[in-house]
This record gives sequence, C-alpha cells and structure tokens, in this order.
Amino acid sequence: MGGGGDSTLSFAVNPAYALTNGYALVTSRAEMLSLFGVTNFTLEETCGVTGLPCRVAGLFGYDNMPFEADGTNPYPHLSEMTIAALRMVENATNGFFLLIEGGNIDIACHMHSSMFIQEVIEFDRAFSVVTNWAAGRTDTLIVEATDHETGGLSVTNDNGAGNIPSMTWQSIAHTAEPVSVRGWGVNADMVTNISDNTQMFALLNSSILLPSRCLATGTDPFLVGTDGFQSTWDVYPGDVYRLDYAEDLVAGNWQFADVVTASTYTVTLTDTNAAWAGTRLYRLKAISAGP
Repeated sequence: MGGGGDSTLSFAVNPAYALTNGYALVTSRAEMLSLFGVTNFTLEETCGVTGLPCRVAGLFGYDNMPFEADGTNPYPHLSEMTIAALRMVENATNGFFLLIEGGNIDIACHMHSSMFIQEVIEFDRAFSVVTNWAAGRTDTLIVEATDHETGGLSVTNDNGAGNIPSMTWQSIAHTAEPVSVRGWGVNADMVTNISDNTQMFALLNSSILLPSRCLATGTDPFLVGTDGFQSTWDVYPGDVYRLDYAEDLVAGNWQFADVVTASTYTVTLTDTNAAWAGTRLYRLKAISAGP
C-alpha cells in the first residue's frame, strides 16, 4: 500500500500487473474502507476481519503520497494503511514481517520544508497503532529505525508551543549524522548492540524464533553429513552471548545450552543430533558487551 501506481515509474507497482496476479486493487481511502467493511478506522481498533482476499494492493495516486500538511484526501493516512495491513496479516499461521515507512519525512527534509513535522506526527500515529496491537504479546519484536538523516537539520529556537521552531539546514542530501534505533518486545535488548545499519539484518533474523535449520543471519544452515546441521549468526567480537534451546515457543520452556564469547564477527552452531535438526529451536542473546 502506498503511492506510485504509475506504471511508467521504475519503483511503481503496475495496477494491471496487480490485477493480473490476483491482487484486490484499491485506489482510494473509500475503496480501502469498503474492502474491510467499515466506514472509518480508529487507532485503537485492531480486531481481525475474516473473509478478506489473500492479496491486496493499495495503489494511491501516480506519484508519492500527498503531504499531511496538504491533506491526503482521497487517499488514506499512513496510520490507516497500518491498521489495514495488520488486519491482513495478523492471523498468518507462520507469523509475519511488516514494513511501515514514513517516506515523506525524507522528501520534506530534502526540500527544507517544515512539513516534515506533520509527517513525523502521522508516523507516530502509525507507530501507536502497532504498539497498541502488540500490547501484551510475547511473540513480537517491534523495531523503529531511520535509514539516514536528511538535510542536516538543527533546531535553533523552539518558538513556544504551537509555533514552528526556527531551524537551519546544512545540506539538501542525506548526511552521515548518526540516527537512532529502538526496539520493543522479543529480543529487544539486542538493539543496544547495533552500531551500523548493516547489523539490522542480523538483529531481525536473530529475533526470529524459527526451527533451527531456518535460523541464520550470515549463512544458510546446512546439514553436516547425515548427523546434524550447522548455522551461523552475525555477532560482535568480545560480546558474550547466551545460547538457549526449546522444543516449542512457550516462554517457560527455554533451556540454557551454553555461554559463547565471540572472538570474530560470526558464531557457528553445530548440532550433531540429527533428530533435533528439524524440531529444536535456538536463540542467541547478548548478555554483556565486549571492550
């Protein structure tokens, strides 16, 4: 779901392609609401809906989504697309991965426009949808991140409540300014070890509780003869990790296996018990940071 339904754009999803490949196509907020059988979405509303098509493409307009400051009609807000997306995937048997982006924050900063403020506010609404949905769950990791800073923004004066602050900009491009990463939920404590954005892949994969033959961040697991399997995690040299295992995803069933001190940027697990290779679950969690 998003902007860019123009088939002439290289990044766009072609509406004709979506229909040909079995997607239910919606092109406006009204059509999206109709698909879900509601007249409005609320931030607190996260109940599941049955009878939805398996694939939905929301192609709103022919370019980027409009700025919040300009009004999004006839298209939905990011928070509304987030509710719709959660309704589509929340009952997936094998879980789901959902990516939500406030892309117009970057575009506004390229333009040195204060419209980025409304975009951040709407992103916060979308984030509230996700945290409301995940409240109380024990099987979900939420990661909030920024891929880069744009514009070299500095706030020089807040100008009081209700007023746009005074700002300066250093660039019209992406900058090398550090950006934050935050995590909530399962294995969120691993977020504190991220030092480079390429480690995001390792974080997400290390937090997926999958059968052991499916769990890897650096290389795919592979059989060791007929006696077991091998899997590799991306880690940090000098950090100490706890290796746990379980036969299911029940929180209280995790058992301690070993403590591993990383000497390089990878740790390889070899399990020589072939009977466990397709059923046992493993997780590697940092318990202390190295020098």
